[in-house]
Amino acid sequence: MRLLQPSLLLFALSGFGHAQVAPPWVRATPAMAGRVYAVGTATVAPSEAKAMEQAVQNARMEVIAALKVGVQGETNVSETLSEAQQSGSAATGSLQTFVRQSGTTTVNAVNLPGLVVEERFLDKKAGSAWALAYLDVAIAAKVLDDRISGLEADWKNAKAAPVEPGLRPAITRLQQVKAFQARASELGSEAGLLVAAHVPPAFRIRTQALGQDMGREIADSQKFLTMGARVQGGDLGADVLAMLRNSALKQGFLWTQNAPSIVLLIELRSARQGVNIYRKTWFDVDASSPDLVGTRAMFRISLADGGGEAQDSFDLDVKGVGTDAFSSEKALRKELQKVLPVRFEAFLRDLVK
Repeated sequence: MRLLQPSLLLFALSGFGHAQVAPPWVRATPAMAGRVYAVGTATVAPSEAKAMEQAVQNARMEVIAALKVGVQGETNVSETLSEAQQSGSAATGSLQTFVRQSGTTTVNAVNLPGLVVEERFLDKKAGSAWALAYLDVAIAAKVLDDRISGLEADWKNAKAAPVEPGLRPAITRLQQVKAFQARASELGSEAGLLVAAHVPPAFRIRTQALGQDMGREIADSQKFLTMGARVQGGDLGADVLAMLRNSALKQGFLWTQNAPSIVLLIELRSARQGVNIYRKTWFDVDASSPDLVGTRAMFRISLADGGGEAQDSFDLDVKGVGTDAFSSEKALRKELQKVLPVRFEAFLRDLVK
């Protein structure tokens, strides 16, 4: 019998290292008591690394979907140009049409305790990446119990803390309670997840009780934190006032024009004079150029208490450009819709710092 030389034997054996054998879980999802398994996959485009990353994320999402936690999926069909290249060979391109599943859920699949990615597999021949993930229900339940207990203790201390009189302390208190309520809502979503995994519903009952208690305090605070607007220097459109109203409601205030406890003083200013102007419109138009028309709005928004004492203010300068007055004003409104709510909500949040 002729023996192969060591170098030839090593070469022969090395060929087997490239053979791809799909693990059993690719064909059939495992099942084990105390664990919830799921498999995620993705097409290798534009790269193997990106495909594996997407497969891992899909596996996590599939675990949550298996637990029936309000996952809303959206199917997108798209065309992707992919490249496959082996060492020492030229790249070959192909146009592939594939279906990608994406979803959103009330539970953060990345940070969910007890959620583990156990294995990964890359099928280069088929151009697919696979990932196997599971939820360890016991670990998730233990961590959730600790988090709810921590929230209960924090909320008890917060309720016992005295609140100083005045507008700013009242706003600060409202925002603190809303932050507590957001924590309770997040933990409630996780508790609902574990109910589907056959964990007793006590966790969810505790989070619901916390949320209801916080909701009652928010409702009590809102009675004294009503907000309305008063415009100076011109007429402000109803759509602009609606932007401010929606932002105020989002931050937990009640909106009313009937004797509000907090008044937004909105001063409309002129780009030319830099002082208050009295016009029928809330913007200036510059049609000096024959090709383009510019529209500009300048605001100063001040926050005052019921007695008229200003607490703080900010300025906003928004521009729009078009081929005529109509398109220019349309561009201005679009820019204002994008900028004003973000700036106003940041202004309200800064009041509590």
